[in-house]
Amino acid sequence: MVAPSNRQEKNLEQARQSVQEAILSAQQARRVVQQAEASLNPQDIQYAQKKLEEAIGQVQQARQYAAPAVSTQQQLDLEQAEQMLKVQYREVNGPESADSLQ
Repeated sequence: MVAPSNRQEKNLEQARQSVQEAILSAQQARRVVQQAEASLNPQDIQYAQKKLEEAIGQVQQARQYAAPAVSTQQQLDLEQAEQMLKVQYREVNGPESADSLQ
């Protein structure tokens, strides 16, 4: 078995980091949504919508580009994070909003 080159190692580490950042972003977005739902403040809800959209984009990007280079568990974590974010997005924006998500 050939050891991975420094470049391959660096790419793998960047992929892992990208996945972890996407999952963290999803968790943060969920907390923002929970706070917005509790406050019922329209500005908080609007901010939560923005954070959800950003997190969904980040998770989708990580799934597309980084997921092939990471473990199966991390791939599953990304998939679960994306599904959770989409549920949160529908709750905040209404069921018809799901059509705008891919």
